[in-house]
Amino acid sequence: MHPYFGNAPTPGGAPQLAPYMHTHNPAYGGQPSYAGHPGYGRPAPRKRRRTGSNIAAILVVIVAIAAWLVPSVLQPGLTTNPTGTTQQQPVEEPPNPAAAGELAEKLRQAEPPTVNFPAEPKGQEPRDSGPVKKGQELKDGVPGLVLIESVLPGFVSGAGTGLIATPDGYIITNYHVIQGSTAIRVQDTHTKKRYEASLVGHNALKDIAVLKLKNAKNLRTIAIPSTNVTLGSRVTVIGNGEAKGVLQQLHGRVTDLNINIRTRADGAVPGTRLDNLIATNADVVQGYSGGAMMQRGGHVIGMTVAASEGDSSATVNGYAIPISTVINETQRILNGTNGDGTIIGRPAAFGITVISEEKPNPRAPGIAIESFLEGSPLPKLGVKKGDRITMINGQHIETYSDLKRALAPLQPGEKVKIAWSANEGANGGTGEGTVTLIRSGVN
Repeated sequence: MHPYFGNAPTPGGAPQLAPYMHTHNPAYGGQPSYAGHPGYGRPAPRKRRRTGSNIAAILVVIVAIAAWLVPSVLQPGLTTNPTGTTQQQPVEEPPNPAAAGELAEKLRQAEPPTVNFPAEPKGQEPRDSGPVKKGQELKDGVPGLVLIESVLPGFVSGAGTGLIATPDGYIITNYHVIQGSTAIRVQDTHTKKRYEASLVGHNALKDIAVLKLKNAKNLRTIAIPSTNVTLGSRVTVIGNGEAKGVLQQLHGRVTDLNINIRTRADGAVPGTRLDNLIATNADVVQGYSGGAMMQRGGHVIGMTVAASEGDSSATVNGYAIPISTVINETQRILNGTNGDGTIIGRPAAFGITVISEEKPNPRAPGIAIESFLEGSPLPKLGVKKGDRITMINGQHIETYSDLKRALAPLQPGEKVKIAWSANEGANGGTGEGTVTLIRSGVN
């Protein structure tokens, strides 16, 4: 069961991943290598690069790389506060146009941290067929980077990384790092100070969120370059690898630009299409989400968002959102600009919990309602527990991911048209109507 934008059931087991399609940028031709994670299937064969003008599409395994930590005392399918009447809602932070200012220019003038890079090899670099690299621990931290812990209903927590955008504590991370959370805790890796954080706004379509730290001041920010990243350049990727609570550093090269991917659904976060990313052969793993991809000199060129899964270094790749995209979206959020996927505050909701289904059920189309939360508009339409939502604004709904993708760009207060089918035990039948979305009780 899943909370759909309410204080309710949470995933109680390891993420179950589904396949996705990857579209490789035609300008570079060929396909990078990907592989299945042990336990999810055999690794896909490595493809040789080739030139060509056609877009190549292959089945691969890409996952959002926040690390979801499920305590052993939590049972699969645990329901937490299904009515949503007693759980405290997360605090929101209003936008701050003054903080947006000329954010990009300020970060171009910021002092970059000192980051170690390996010496350039002589001649052609050998292909690495060894195990996935674990990364080097950076116990002293890195100025401008934070560790993030997101607390979800049911005592489940997630971990990721974030970038400091302003000295007074505006933080940028991936939305999937804090999605569904009721509280967010952040640690500055440089000063080791800890803060409570609140959500300012997000864009689920771009997987970007902006947070605000409580009572933060005089923080070191990231620094960004004034030039564009180039194919083949040396990079380092830094993040909270495997949620160990300490930054780890991996090295690699930029292997592709403007690449398009779709991440796999993991039960808590729907599969998402992300465009125009930077690809690297660094062995990125869970926990690096929201972390920095840096070039020589310590300038951040991208924010890590996803990785392919594999059992060797040759089959693992990382993906980052270009820093220009990250900063542009951050400025929209700080300016309070809604629309085009940008949501100020928490997302829109139906005020329901649903039974998770990540594969279409031909015998019972749609997604089944498990319970209604306080303020849900659906009962006024005659929708009942056990009924199945089959369509939102003309989009067919067959899985939990379909439901979340349909609602992701919509605003609280927006009117939507839905269709549903009655529970099999309620004499069948269908219905449709228009409802006004409410604001979610979780981030």
